[in-house]
Amino acid sequence: MESAVTFGGGRLLGVLSQPESSADRPCLLILNAGLVYRAGPGRLSWDLAHWAADLGFSSFRFDWSGLGDSAPRIPPLGAIESAVADAGDAMDHLTAEFGLRRFVLVGLCSGAVFGH
Repeated sequence: MESAVTFGGGRLLGVLSQPESSADRPCLLILNAGLVYRAGPGRLSWDLAHWAADLGFSSFRFDWSGLGDSAPRIPPLGAIESAVADAGDAMDHLTAEFGLRRFVLVGLCSGAVFGH
């Protein structure tokens, strides 16, 4: 099951993919690779989200501030600071609204840098 999710004061948009049955597993927070929106390069993030759901894991992929369907951050921050703030906002929202409490950050390219 997939759900569109707005967070960060309604400024950020992501997609939560959940398995059919609930399990106490961490949620994969799939971070963008460079300037590619939440589907990922060659839809890799989309494929990963669906594969994870088939294995019983929730996942969340979202657009960074100012990318894809997410509005820019005002005032702007540097790339790393903005990405860290966006990821924190995502985890806070997923915890408050969906009860997800553990996360594994997944990313390629700058997504790996930002996750680190």
